[in-house]
Amino acid sequence: MELLWNRDGGILTYNGKSIRVLCLVRNELNGLRAISEKPVFSEDEEGGTGVPYMPRLFPKGSWTVETILPKDNPYEAPQFISTNAHQLVDEWSVEDGHYGKPTGNHVEDWGYGLHNSSSSTTLGCGHILESQDRADLVAAIEDAWSRGENVTLEVV
Repeated sequence: MELLWNRDGGILTYNGKSIRVLCLVRNELNGLRAISEKPVFSEDEEGGTGVPYMPRLFPKGSWTVETILPKDNPYEAPQFISTNAHQLVDEWSVEDGHYGKPTGNHVEDWGYGLHNSSSSTTLGCGHILESQDRADLVAAIEDAWSRGENVTLEVV
């Protein structure tokens, strides 16, 4: 099964259905995250904490939907649709508990997925606007997996 997400247009289509999925991040590029804020940390390939960085949009490309993770925090609950999406991001220094400046080093940031959110912004994930849309998408993914199909997310 293929999920096709027009990230900039905010529409994800699958199985003839279309749902609203937004990707609004707060960072220094759009002025929504101040340098004076506490830094956000990247995620490594194993799901561990990486280095300080400024969040970026979900990377464009073709990614595999890997699992559906149950979540209980309001930011991702009740389910997080995990992918293998990743991208190179700039590492930032930390000064007095706040952002310093880019160090010139780069690191792969992982942990991108799709979820509902109690926030209008994410750290780069796709924010599924309606909880019923998330539930229907999860059911479709699980149905495809039960038939032995791979599920891909094409982000354009």
